[in-house]
Amino acid sequence: MKRVGKILNDPGYISNLERIEALEDKRIFCKHGAGHSLDVARIACILNIEEMLGYDKEIIYTAAILHDIGRGQGERHEHGQTSADAALLFLREYGYSQEEISLIIDAIKSHSGQQKAKGDGLSSFSDLIFRADKLSRLCFICKSRQECDWPEERKNKELIL
Repeated sequence: MKRVGKILNDPGYISNLERIEALEDKRIFCKHGAGHSLDVARIACILNIEEMLGYDKEIIYTAAILHDIGRGQGERHEHGQTSADAALLFLREYGYSQEEISLIIDAIKSHSGQQKAKGDGLSSFSDLIFRADKLSRLCFICKSRQECDWPEERKNKELIL
């Protein structure tokens, strides 16, 4: 987990998080700061264990802490590619192998795509990060769920994984 720690303490990463927080300062739902990213990491780790997928915890945490980093450039909806581009710099800087980079970048690019139906299973690392990202949202207790622009079928309406 040393590489994750290096990314979390990197001035460029911190600067990106600060920009995201500033851009979302007035936003009342679904913020994308460090807390969200760490929630995604923890949920993905639980799913990884439950589904016996065998992904390395450091790779899960890396993908999770970088999956929304492109929002710092002001991207709102389609930020997968922007996040992947920003993440690539950190991955290269901190010694990730080409295989690790490919796995993480693919997951980041596709994390904001179409939702898989519950029960479809997790057939890839991208599925794992996607599912954890969506499960991190507590729509069923959100004070702004009426104003939310997510379609009803994408909202998490119960605590069950």
